[in-house]
Amino acid sequence: MKVALTGWGGFLATKLRTATDIDWTEDRDNCDMLILMGSPTFTGAELDQHDAQVMHQYVRETIRMIDRVDRPIIFASTTGVDDIQLDHRGSTSYNLAKLYLENYVMYNCDAWTILRIGTVISKDPTDLSLMKQDRIQPRIKRKDLTGIDWEDNYLLLDDFLNTTLDRIRNFKTGIVEYQLTKFTIAELAKI
Repeated sequence: MKVALTGWGGFLATKLRTATDIDWTEDRDNCDMLILMGSPTFTGAELDQHDAQVMHQYVRETIRMIDRVDRPIIFASTTGVDDIQLDHRGSTSYNLAKLYLENYVMYNCDAWTILRIGTVISKDPTDLSLMKQDRIQPRIKRKDLTGIDWEDNYLLLDDFLNTTLDRIRNFKTGIVEYQLTKFTIAELAKI
């Protein structure tokens, strides 16, 4: 099976590509399935003008990609869409963009899967050096605890990989809710 992947050099995409039974490609025109993983990440409630334009461009380009594909699509979303309240509490531009694209995929594709990815952590210290420095574990290692809850639910990298690879190999339409594991900051600091 030939699977096209956006966000090719990203942490999660790179980890997925270690599965050698799948023929990974960046060629979105010649594939059996498309996984939309790459996106800008803005988690603040407000964006400056430049960042807002980047997010708008991401949504437009993603819609264009979706419209050109007539094969199964897997869209990497976020558990952050669950935080959005009717009064807009919990809304960030990132969460709203992901929710908008989830709905676009669901109503414009025949075969789709939405991956509701939570905050990914790894028990392998080598992975921490591969993560972006603004992610939870690298921040904790630097003792930058600003805005990090003392205890929270996290998605173990191995759980992400096992569940996602299973969905790729045994595709079915629907939303994937990953099993999350509760950790304290102290527990994450020990990894």
